[in-house]
Amino acid sequence: MNSRQSHFGPAHAEPAGAEPAHVAPASQQPGVAEPPARRAYRSTLRAEQAGETRRRLLTAAGACFAERGYAGTSLKAIADRAGVSVETVQLNGPKSDILLAAYEQQFIGEEGRRSLLERDVVQHLLELTEPTAMVAGIVDFLASANAQSAALAAAFEAAALSDPKIDEVLRGLGKRARNDARAATRLIASRGGVSSGRPLDEVGDELWFVMRPPHYLALVEHAGWTFEQYRGWLARSAEALLL
Repeated sequence: MNSRQSHFGPAHAEPAGAEPAHVAPASQQPGVAEPPARRAYRSTLRAEQAGETRRRLLTAAGACFAERGYAGTSLKAIADRAGVSVETVQLNGPKSDILLAAYEQQFIGEEGRRSLLERDVVQHLLELTEPTAMVAGIVDFLASANAQSAALAAAFEAAALSDPKIDEVLRGLGKRARNDARAATRLIASRGGVSSGRPLDEVGDELWFVMRPPHYLALVEHAGWTFEQYRGWLARSAEALLL
């Protein structure tokens, strides 16, 4: 007769020919802690899955806002487009926060309220030492970012006209963008650019103005320009200010 020692009790006898008793993995047995490495793996996996769900949700929200406007977009519409439940959308914040996060993701590729100059996506531009190369890199980045986000930016601005909370969020976003433009202007000036001698913050404010997404809509969507024509205008405007 075979015998097996239990983890939590004395040996017991098994009838002849019986299947061996199933013993649960140690991590599933009462009083036995899951190994730290496995807990960390599961935690990391859950975080990655949650991050992917949020990115998918924000992509869907951005598309809905751009197509239907802020007021015309329901949480259910976002949920249906993202393939998640309405409860999942609700857990990701009020609609105004989702609008801001969706815009940031479309414009920069990631959400967050840090300065654009602190983002990894532009660090290679800040390491350039020649003003002409820096300006060209900034133009390339912002031309593409504006093309991706202009329709959503228009929905954002339209919503701000009738919703004080959205207006407050938009003003904060604009202030951050203007500060980024001023900081970029000072950085380029420190490396030999901005030869006009004009006040740098004034130049930075003009740079912020010409780089705003609504100009993409005006020139490409309404005037019928191509993306290359728009990029060319953006480059000439930036060069006139910064070189």
